[in-house]
Amino acid sequence: MNVLDIKELREDLGKRIIDGVEKLGREVKVATVRVGENAGDISYEKAVKNNCAKLNITCDQIVLEEGENEKLIQTIKELNETHDGILMFRPLKDKKLEKEIQYIIAPEKDIDAMGMVNLGKVLAAEEDAYYPATARAVVEIVKYYNFDVKNVVIVNRSLVLGKPLFNMLIKENKTVTMCHSRTEDIKSFTKNADLVVTAVGKAKMFDDSYFTEDSYVVDVGVSLDENGKLSGDVNPEVNVKVLANSVGKITTRVLLLQMVEGALNRQ
Repeated sequence: MNVLDIKELREDLGKRIIDGVEKLGREVKVATVRVGENAGDISYEKAVKNNCAKLNITCDQIVLEEGENEKLIQTIKELNETHDGILMFRPLKDKKLEKEIQYIIAPEKDIDAMGMVNLGKVLAAEEDAYYPATARAVVEIVKYYNFDVKNVVIVNRSLVLGKPLFNMLIKENKTVTMCHSRTEDIKSFTKNADLVVTAVGKAKMFDDSYFTEDSYVVDVGVSLDENGKLSGDVNPEVNVKVLANSVGKITTRVLLLQMVEGALNRQ
């Protein structure tokens, strides 16, 4: 089995970002917007800040308290005018507010495809769409490492990953099947696929019985195992052709690349 080291792709994404910033010839600014003190959001926030420091991008971090709804709405409107990209951490506890933000954030600044406009563009396969970062990260892996695959199974149906990835891979002329929690006999689908993308959040759920020796596998899932340690969906001992299980290492750079590409297209 070949556990894929995506360091090379991470470095390539960084080079593409730096080259794009140089072409713009000006300060490039991203804003992160966090509501509350969610540990996952704080960790992601730090990752964005650290990447920006290495890639010549200014990162402004806005933190609001729960219940500051009007201030949040006004902040997003202001950032639409002042920054190249906005990353709104979600989900919000207030679902009505989150839906409102989806229509307020400017589509050309919505670098993680939170809003309805970009999700619609993804479904329509439009060239100027911003994609959810994890979905695009999977496609970047498949293309950069030249995965020789035609038939793909995605075990996820969310708007953040499964549905946009389905459309993105269709655009790449793959034949795609989407499975989910109600799919009966998932193994019958995964064992007949060239590439399996997992994102169910169940530690080490997928063992050899789900794959063949020729399977390519991209493991996006993250959860705690029985020992309280972070784990992917796929048992790391599986006997497959290629296992990519470090997708999170490139999602932040995918976000920043989309922002820079969008700014270049608007010049």
